[in-house]
Amino acid sequence: MRRRLFSIASAISFLLSLLICLHWILAIHDLANELDEIGYIGKVSFWIGPYAVHLMWDGYHNDMIPIPYLLLAAMFIVLPARWIFLLRGRWREQGRRKAGLCVRCSYDLTGNTSGICPECGEKA
Repeated sequence: MRRRLFSIASAISFLLSLLICLHWILAIHDLANELDEIGYIGKVSFWIGPYAVHLMWDGYHNDMIPIPYLLLAAMFIVLPARWIFLLRGRWREQGRRKAGLCVRCSYDLTGNTSGICPECGEKA
């Protein structure tokens, strides 16, 4: 169950990072509109500019906090990168088992009757 939730969270995070990168590219091409307001949540308003998303509290422009698109994309790409790293290890382990190799060191275990790898001591 945890593995499935992690996979779903990784997929959603990957899609969000792609959407942020796509919006970043589109915003750079639309430099004529410096800031476009897209909405309010409570007292916080969101503005989208060509290089960053700006957060503004209580309508004061001097309180704007820019959050660069690159930072947003990097935050959302961490989970998918971890998921790919874990998945790659799992695929490598399955491939070694199918080929009759030691999971840890890739030593050929053909004809091994002891069930222990003579190279590294891992159980076969």
